[in-house]
Amino acid sequence: MFRALINVSKLKAAYDDHHGADRVVRASDTDRTLARPVALSNKPAGAPLRAAEAGTDKRGTRISRADVAELLLDTVEQGTWIRKAPLVWNTRN
Repeated sequence: MFRALINVSKLKAAYDDHHGADRVVRASDTDRTLARPVALSNKPAGAPLRAAEAGTDKRGTRISRADVAELLLDTVEQGTWIRKAPLVWNTRN
């Protein structure tokens, strides 16, 4: 139902652009990570963080922007999630 609403709304162009950019990035041979945060919050960092490939885990509903930044820094420093697109969320909101 949500997809049907998007298709008849002004959001369709934004989603089409998003998916087009996603395809371009995935087709490149660069080391990249496409983090997929759930709804963002302005809470401070520090809540337990979870990341998983889509469809492999029950996702949470929110994540702080600071925790997304932490995940991305860890990805760069440790080489985790390279060439992947994990969903990311806090296990406690």
